[in-house]
Amino acid sequence: MRIKLFLLSISLLWLNSTKAQSPLPIDTVVNNLKTYSKFTKPEKVHLHFDKPFYAPGDTIWFEGYVVNALQNIPSDRSKILYVDLIAAGGSIQKSLQLPLNVGFAAGELAVDDNLPVGNYRIRAYTKWMLNWGPDYFFQKDISIISAVSSKGVALKSGSHRTQARPAGIQYDIQLFPESGNLVNGIQSAVAFKVVSDLGYGVSVKGTLVDQDNNEILNFKSRHAGMGSFTFMPVSGKSYTALVELPDGQKQKVLLPKAQPSGYVITSDNSNPDSLTITLFATPDLLNKQELILLPISNGVPLFVFRTKFPDKRINITAPRNKLPPGILQLTLFNAAGTPTAERLVFNNYVKKISLNTSDIRPSYTKREKTQLSLIATDYNGLPLIGSFSMSVTNEDQVLQNEEQEMSIFSDLLLKSDLKGFVETPNYYFVNPSPLKDRDLDILMLTQGWTRYAWTDITTGKFPAIQYQPDEDFTISGKVLGAKNQPVANAKVSLITEKLGGGIMDTVTDLGGGFSFKIPEQQIFNKFMLQVAQQKEQNSFIKLDTFHPLPAEPFKVPADSIRDAAQSMNTNSAAGGKSLFNKSTKLKEVIIKDYTHKNKLEDSHSANLNGAGNADIVLTSKDLENCIDLSCLTSLLPLRANVLSNLGTHTGNMLILLDGMAVSGDGQYTHWKRL
Repeated sequence: MRIKLFLLSISLLWLNSTKAQSPLPIDTVVNNLKTYSKFTKPEKVHLHFDKPFYAPGDTIWFEGYVVNALQNIPSDRSKILYVDLIAAGGSIQKSLQLPLNVGFAAGELAVDDNLPVGNYRIRAYTKWMLNWGPDYFFQKDISIISAVSSKGVALKSGSHRTQARPAGIQYDIQLFPESGNLVNGIQSAVAFKVVSDLGYGVSVKGTLVDQDNNEILNFKSRHAGMGSFTFMPVSGKSYTALVELPDGQKQKVLLPKAQPSGYVITSDNSNPDSLTITLFATPDLLNKQELILLPISNGVPLFVFRTKFPDKRINITAPRNKLPPGILQLTLFNAAGTPTAERLVFNNYVKKISLNTSDIRPSYTKREKTQLSLIATDYNGLPLIGSFSMSVTNEDQVLQNEEQEMSIFSDLLLKSDLKGFVETPNYYFVNPSPLKDRDLDILMLTQGWTRYAWTDITTGKFPAIQYQPDEDFTISGKVLGAKNQPVANAKVSLITEKLGGGIMDTVTDLGGGFSFKIPEQQIFNKFMLQVAQQKEQNSFIKLDTFHPLPAEPFKVPADSIRDAAQSMNTNSAAGGKSLFNKSTKLKEVIIKDYTHKNKLEDSHSANLNGAGNADIVLTSKDLENCIDLSCLTSLLPLRANVLSNLGTHTGNMLILLDGMAVSGDGQYTHWKRL
């Protein structure tokens, strides 16, 4: 039986049926799914980096995007993005808290010169995402590399050094029957995935045999150690996969026992215009209870298809342009609302935007300012408004392999919706082909989608919310005395480093606490905190900090850092300048004499808080004609009116004496640069 589906008519059919009937279990499932999506409002994160690998002393530049996971549009829920740089051993090297402006953030991570070379992981998440665990955080592995010789990578010593693969590497073989179970008399696929103990796929081949060692078929892996084979299990027989591993070992894996009765969902994803879903049932289940097929996208039900299986095979064809792009979850429920079969498919129908640049010349002089125009149009050629990030690198020094990278497309539509590690997600979308579409379908069979459990949805059990989203950007902390005791009623000021940025004041509570809510227009400024005090108080500021989520150790192939270094240093072998070379060799230069000149503001206004940003600097030369310091009244405006987005503030200006802040009454104050 073949049925062509048009989503509008299906939706109306379902809505009309629910009005005429009392609530059914499937109606409860649909309502709970909608409630769950509205309740959780999940978020996804993507980071766009300027390069795929770095050298010590580099800066990792990136743009952050936080989207509503249900629609993949910018999220305005969270106001802070957390970014961690993690070493292979699980230690967190650096952490950032970046302000989000309607889902967008820009950040940078400085790679210390003494950071050991090796593989690192960058992780990004919002506090709201903590409620669902790290499986759905943004994670990307990067290599910090030094220099490469003709024989390979010259690594510095360090705790994160990548070692060669040990002998006796272990392999994990997993089998995945299509839609969950093998069923006797129904032909279906069995996907397999073979990974090393580093978590990366390896190439294998094998043979399927029955209990009498009769050969049924041969198979071999395709991309990333994954593959599939199709056969029809027969009642009374058992089956074993004989897998030949890369080291020549052969391993036997028993297939799951086939069920005598049941349902199977298969899918044909080869037609670019339509998706074909096929439902199978064994003869004993025909014309019995009503079954419901429920396709879901990002937790949102798309439509309901009901059938009593008048035939053992039902083909359903749905137009791709009526389905949302990305992963679709197809679940077949029985009349009691219990899932009986499930399959994932990927709808690779996306109305992509077109990006073009203009005003780019063939060549430029060194350090010449470059101006270009970016044109973004939709699939109809109409102009679009959006937020874009662009990285510009020297292609002779930074060789990029698009299949090895992770784009915002492959991340948001694929990787972020799958649990666990997805190897080279961009592979499926760069230079697409029918073979890659087939590989993508195999990925759908081997990778789990587990944002929720059906038992929780059917019972209406939603996750406990432990973490609330950061709905604003706040700077908070405590003022403590010499013995770490809280100081109440202390005046605390928050001052922007930018001239005219403004000042906010508050007083501490009984516990010494204070808090400043930063207006949106100020969140990208740099700030300093000041606490006014009497000399005998000797108080100081302790900021509240968010402790990064602990990280697990991870492994990557030993080849990855070597490949990155060789790609990055290709130009150096030909005598060119590589990114590893942080200096340029000059001919001999003899210095006979020099005059040392300091910039007055830098040399005299620097203090324990960092480099100076003084508006006026006075030295002893300026005070030669002063009998006492009362002459400052003619040299300095002792009170200042500051106009900013925070309002108008009139008060004493900040005066530093030998780097120490002095208040208007001559008392010292404590400063802390943020």
